[in-house]
Amino acid sequence: MAQSIKNTHGDIKEVVYFTATFPNVILIILLIRGCLLDGAIDGIKYHRCIKYFIVPKWSKLASLDVWAAASGQMFFSLSVAFGGILMFGSYNKFKNNVYGDALLISSMDLFTSIIAGFVIFANLGGMAKQVGVDVKDVAKGGYGLAFVAYPEALSKLPPNQLWSILFFFMLFTLGVDSQFGFLETTLVCIQDEFPRLRKYKTHMCIGFGVALYIIALPCITPGGDYVVMLMDFFGTDFSVLFIALCESIAIMWVYGVKRFLKDCEYMLGHAPRPMYFWAYCWSVCAPFMIGALFLYRMIQFKPPEITKGVPYPRFAQVIGFSLTACVLIPIPLVFLYKLFTAKGNVFERLRTITTPDANWGPNDGSVKHHLAYNSDMVAKYGIDNPEVVAYGDVYTNM
Repeated sequence: MAQSIKNTHGDIKEVVYFTATFPNVILIILLIRGCLLDGAIDGIKYHRCIKYFIVPKWSKLASLDVWAAASGQMFFSLSVAFGGILMFGSYNKFKNNVYGDALLISSMDLFTSIIAGFVIFANLGGMAKQVGVDVKDVAKGGYGLAFVAYPEALSKLPPNQLWSILFFFMLFTLGVDSQFGFLETTLVCIQDEFPRLRKYKTHMCIGFGVALYIIALPCITPGGDYVVMLMDFFGTDFSVLFIALCESIAIMWVYGVKRFLKDCEYMLGHAPRPMYFWAYCWSVCAPFMIGALFLYRMIQFKPPEITKGVPYPRFAQVIGFSLTACVLIPIPLVFLYKLFTAKGNVFERLRTITTPDANWGPNDGSVKHHLAYNSDMVAKYGIDNPEVVAYGDVYTNM
């Protein structure tokens, strides 16, 4: 695995091709098998399984908790604000159709989520009919659904060993696939900051693997369930929303949505269509909706519960908030450090830290200096800002 991650342009591609497609094959197989169960088809008549999945309770749409949970699922499913998308995108060719890739990935994620929903509720519907209860009473949400309720449902399918092996091997490949992305994201961040470490990538992979293995050992102890719930609750919820909000503001407001659209046009050969729709979504909808969800989660905060009505003890919540702080604090700290170390008054400092440096420009090998500041330059670079020299019209620092 370490060697595969080291050779990012080589072996890892073949590994990811398998780990990314194999789960979809297993899902389709389990879907077909689940739909043949007694209770999956006629369960519709008894308000079980598939009908329970596809027929919404319209009153729930008025609850902000539902929308907050849906946004959290979307962030997890697409790895938004986790860094993996940016990391993998950085290996694309400059002219790669990232717009089409983004639409394809989003569509495939939606399709896979729907298929997974049918797979789960078809099998749980069969289990619910055997037990004689409604499907909502069979299992609760969370990772217990994957590791407790669903395996129990599969154990009733002949041959149960085969289905159990396929299911858990699917979970294993999903985990390996995720670890490729998360570990590579961490390594890329460190190596971009300290380029000399790139020649030690294999050693870093092994070191991180051993360290993370040791850190994860408490999760398999008798109290590991509580540790996992604590990390799941505090480690991602607020953090992901806050990071996504900062990214949206930094790119769409500070850098500018017009410049971003121009950059996309330069790379793609055309502006993302419909341009005004995407501009509105990126610059208005995304920051305000993410910000509103973040504030709502903060205001309506409820501590995690060990069991129903029994919250985690105070010391555990302190540990959880410390975990959240480790993710959130670096962003304002670095901003304040850059602001106070810049020169000039407050406005000049803000302008300095929000202006691209001398190395900013397209990474397609084009010349980044000695260009006249005219419409051709603006069309090419998508910006009207950065460092036009005050002594003349020569664009020296892009």
